[in-house]
Amino acid sequence: MTTATHVTFDDTTPAGNRVSIYGATWKAQTFTTATPFSCRGVRIRVARLGSPGTVTVSLRAVSGADPTGSDLASNTFDGNALVTIVPVTNSELKEIIFTTPVTLAASTLYAIVVRATSGDVDNRVDWQYDNS
Repeated sequence: MTTATHVTFDDTTPAGNRVSIYGATWKAQTFTTATPFSCRGVRIRVARLGSPGTVTVSLRAVSGADPTGSDLASNTFDGNALVTIVPVTNSELKEIIFTTPVTLAASTLYAIVVRATSGDVDNRVDWQYDNS
């Protein structure tokens, strides 16, 4: 089994494939593992509008096409410290190290879930995701 591995999903196209995250609007990116590995974190491309507050990034199991259950691993960061989305091409690759690494099984669908529950439409995180 591989250890100390990160999962990275982002769209490097300026202003491409962005979703807004705030309040009860959570977003997820699914991926399927090829081999089992110990995941200690993820990297996502994000920017902010206003002051979104604390952002939580986690891994969850998937049922059908949707994340399900509790977080398998998670950590938070200060969304107010991200680069702003103005101009619209701004974003940064943010590394989130989980508080505890999680072992992911081979050939299994998982989801990276991003949420900023104290944000609103004017205080949000925009995530550039991979739609492939």
